[in-house]
Amino acid sequence: MASLKIDVVTPERAVARGVEVESVILPGAEGQMNILPGHVNLLTTLRGGTFAYLQNGSWTWAVLCGGFAEVVGENVIVLAETLELQKELD
Repeated sequence: MASLKIDVVTPERAVARGVEVESVILPGAEGQMNILPGHVNLLTTLRGGTFAYLQNGSWTWAVLCGGFAEVVGENVIVLAETLELQKELD
C-alpha cells in the first residue's frame, strides 16, 4: 500500500517527524483538503480548523490554528502556528 511521510512542527515542538501515514486532512485556506499518496505537489496556507492523519487504520485528530503546508512527492510538511492533539484537550 502506498503511503505518505508527514512532518508536523509548531514553534514549540515537533508533533510528528517522518511518520508514515495513509491520508492527511488539512484545513486549507480555500477549504478542507484530503492528501493521499500520489497527490500533486502543493504549497498552501492553513486556516484554523481540524487536522488529522490516518496511520495503520487509526485517525489522530488535532485542532490547528494557522500555518503552512507543503506536499512534495510523498512528503507532507505542516508548519502550524499552534496545534493541539485531541488527547491533549480538556
